[in-house]
Amino acid sequence: MRFNTLLTLAACAVVGIALGRVPPVAASTQGLAPPAAATGPVVRDHRLRYNQVQQLSSHNSYDDNGPKDNIETQLARGIRSFELDLHNDAAAGNWSVYHVTHVFSGGNYIDNLKGGLAKFRKYHNEHPNHEVITIWFELKDDWKGDGHNPADLDATIDANMSGLIYRPAVLKQSAPGATNLRDAVRRVGWPDLDSLRGKFIFVMMGNDKANERYLYDVLGYDGGFRDGHQGYVGNRNLFAAPEDNILSKLNLRPGDNWLNAVFFNCHNNDGLNIPAAVFRAGFVSRVWRIDSQGEYNVALASKAQHIATDHVTRNIFVPHLVDGSGRPFRPMGP
Repeated sequence: MRFNTLLTLAACAVVGIALGRVPPVAASTQGLAPPAAATGPVVRDHRLRYNQVQQLSSHNSYDDNGPKDNIETQLARGIRSFELDLHNDAAAGNWSVYHVTHVFSGGNYIDNLKGGLAKFRKYHNEHPNHEVITIWFELKDDWKGDGHNPADLDATIDANMSGLIYRPAVLKQSAPGATNLRDAVRRVGWPDLDSLRGKFIFVMMGNDKANERYLYDVLGYDGGFRDGHQGYVGNRNLFAAPEDNILSKLNLRPGDNWLNAVFFNCHNNDGLNIPAAVFRAGFVSRVWRIDSQGEYNVALASKAQHIATDHVTRNIFVPHLVDGSGRPFRPMGP
């Protein structure tokens, strides 16, 4: 998104958030300044809940290139939010990891899902009390019946991360009587950060596939192949994060499939209003791709919890969401 458009959205949102409503997208982009960046040190308060903090999120985390460095370096520097792009051209039960091609610019990269999960498991074994780590998947290809269906993905995650997964069912069960994930969040809220230590949260993001139908599949809705659902029974390790028509998905009738969507993936050209609406509803958003201080300011003001960028190990943005001691979360401002 153009920088001047971001500035307009930022100014509109400051007023709208203060009044408790979602701001409209401004028509004019002239003469506006970016929102002031929040000040103060990064603190770690384990009484805070998962949705009440912001953190840097690694964009296309798998490639050891440019400002990112490898997964091990990112983890050591306090990054706790990652993205892996999945392709169905690997052996059954595994997925290749790359963006568009298999060409990587660095040597210590992740090129398949099982290899990537092994790196995260190794880090956990060495640091079992680590802060919660969120791994965002983007499914680049369709499901296939050759070992690349939702049940296969769940089985792979189970086999490699057994005992470490915070599942959607756990969130729902935290609120007895809840009928869906949103109902659970509204009844009891998200878990606090301390209770999530040593855990991993897996989220499948939507992209431009028609109707984001494959996100229904990872939520395990009943149905047959004819309507795009798998109807399998399993652990259902993945939360689903739609990214199209988000505002409409926040206002649903009872029984709608998307009532189990409590994560959302926002583009940086969505500006402030969509992540702000997600936050006010009590849910969690990721905004990508943040490349400048101006975009970073807007992302902070939008209340997006996961701010995805390639610049995760160089601390080029201020205020830092990862401080020198590796503390990775910054409480939301007022």
